[in-house]
Amino acid sequence: MYDEAATAIPVDEDHFWAMVEQNFEFARHVLEDYPLQSKQEALEERTPAFLVLAYRGTSDEMDQRDFYYRLGNELLPQVEALITRRDLSIEFVQQWGKLMFCHGMLATYIFDDADPLAVQRAAKRSGEARASDLHRRWLARVFSIPEFARLKREAADHDVGELLRSLQTDAAIRSRYPDGWFEKILTKSGELRSTFQGKNFPRGDFDALCAQEGDDLPPLPKFPD
Repeated sequence: MYDEAATAIPVDEDHFWAMVEQNFEFARHVLEDYPLQSKQEALEERTPAFLVLAYRGTSDEMDQRDFYYRLGNELLPQVEALITRRDLSIEFVQQWGKLMFCHGMLATYIFDDADPLAVQRAAKRSGEARASDLHRRWLARVFSIPEFARLKREAADHDVGELLRSLQTDAAIRSRYPDGWFEKILTKSGELRSTFQGKNFPRGDFDALCAQEGDDLPPLPKFPD
């Protein structure tokens, strides 16, 4: 991509413009073909080099990618018009310098294959796994309530989903549970997520989960005597 031919001193004016066109295409490639990676995307999974303008854990104040990305894309049509006219003017020198600065600054993010968010990503996944474990331990106890334990599993999945939906929509009851508790269990339509249904969460798992300590779990639903 980058070599001495792109940085050599031109031998004449035609060579100069040929080099300008080549370097312009380098800048266009970086600015148009590589998306800006967000912090959330970087935390979801590691993206190899040469695929994105990678987020590198920089603070909001210091992360200048968005500014140079927008500036560079605004400059592309202006500089291309000047190149087409072979307009070697003060305007060209200024706009060309700005474009090359944007290009050079952003290109460093393409070649950087470090993974500074590895620890944060692992912590996030560990937290999600712990949260899922809490939900499974709690749901094992819910499914073991006699009203549900005596049902066939498909019917139990349906009835447990309806019960949890009623808890979710009752503000007084909902306040007794951690924020987002029911959203992790139910779909937007109020059904149990597939990960908690019979195929992925068999009754055979319940005894072991119920045997684990439950002091860290929210309260179980109560039924009238």
